[in-house]
Amino acid sequence: MKFLKWMLGCLGALACSAVLAQAAFPSKPVNIVVPFPPGGAAD
Repeated sequence: MKFLKWMLGCLGALACSAVLAQAAFPSKPVNIVVPFPPGGAAD
């Protein structure tokens, strides 16, 4: 029973740290540049 509580505590700590470690990506708008005009063969 102690092992189960210990494992649940470790999993909870890891889950919380993963959420806090996320960066706010992207912080600015991302522009996608496509070298073809609209309505061309690649469209």
